[in-house]
Amino acid sequence: MSTLPESYILIQLDSALEQWHDPFVRQLLERTITLRINGYGNKYPEGVIPFDASCWFASHFLICEERDGLRPIMGFQRATLQQYRRHHMPFAPQSLCNQSSCERHIEAMEDLVRRFEHRPDKLSYTGGFTIDPKLRANRSLVAELCQLMVVLHFLFHSEAGEEHEIVMAPIVRFKIDRLFASFGSFSLMEGAEDDGSVLALTSFAGEKARFMRLQRFNSEMSRLAENYRSWWDSRILLNSTSRQYSLARLRTVTSVNAPEYGSYI
Repeated sequence: MSTLPESYILIQLDSALEQWHDPFVRQLLERTITLRINGYGNKYPEGVIPFDASCWFASHFLICEERDGLRPIMGFQRATLQQYRRHHMPFAPQSLCNQSSCERHIEAMEDLVRRFEHRPDKLSYTGGFTIDPKLRANRSLVAELCQLMVVLHFLFHSEAGEEHEIVMAPIVRFKIDRLFASFGSFSLMEGAEDDGSVLALTSFAGEKARFMRLQRFNSEMSRLAENYRSWWDSRILLNSTSRQYSLARLRTVTSVNAPEYGSYI
């Protein structure tokens, strides 16, 4: 049973780049990046940049609250191999592996990408998971938000259809890898244990990450996700085709009604 505040709103922002003419989208992405800067800056050495160009075309799953408009308090992003190719960018997890000198990781990732050569829309990479550092004193809320992050993976994975797979690289220090493993994920290199599946990320000041794959979730996750199903089904979906309708819906569930949004609602 969810204990999240009723005032929280789930928003899925798809490819902000394609909606950049909309001031609401611009503000929401700016606040999403600010959330990530604040969250990562609280945990990583100075100089670590917690986003790249993929934030422009990825789907951002955001839990927002009303505070001077809508402000994300938790979020992560997802982008497919197809989207990376469309925008002429190397697939992020493959780049992370290539930066290392670990041939096992490089070969395993190349093999995975090769399997999706003719169906690049079926391989997703997720990352950038962040919670507002101001909330971290509330341990029960943080625990549920972490669990909800995994539930949202299950829900978008279910909508992606058969043969869809997720690859991720959670930081070991925060134990998110263990959380995913408890619901069905496994090492990029099947059979690898402990340090054999861990790689130090150059761009994250040497932080150790565990590269993982997710093909199917276990039955425990299926049961857990039902607590959030109606919330997912009623999420605010912002993309190039549904944005105007979704922004109109925001007016009915929030007090967001700033004049600069008027021509888009």
